[in-house]
Amino acid sequence: MPTYLETVIAKVNTYGDSLWENLDRVPTLPVDAGRSLLAYFVELACQCQNETNINLGRDGIFAMPHEWVRRNIQSVAEDQLTLSDEWEYRRLLEVYERLDNELWIAHIAFGLSSIDPEIVAAAVDSRDHRNAK
Repeated sequence: MPTYLETVIAKVNTYGDSLWENLDRVPTLPVDAGRSLLAYFVELACQCQNETNINLGRDGIFAMPHEWVRRNIQSVAEDQLTLSDEWEYRRLLEVYERLDNELWIAHIAFGLSSIDPEIVAAAVDSRDHRNAK
């Protein structure tokens, strides 16, 4: 049985030969393929419950060119995730916190304006955690 890592590498490499080792090439893929791969990493990072899968998703996101990810992740996340789900909302906050301050701030504002008390609490937790640093 393949490990989580082997499964992820095999999936990523279906988008291009040795792509796992060269995620900097993602912007050269056809637009739909690049966004599909980003969606796969977002799924791992934000929807999975297993810590290894979450970290593999995050590693994939952070290994791609930063500016390309910044331009694409918000729309991919909106299509891929259920942002009214507290688990997925929190995991995306964690990604945004490391990726880009503006995205993180916007996602905090989104959470604070939610009618769902769990989403509001997640936004407050993330904001307070950063302020405590």
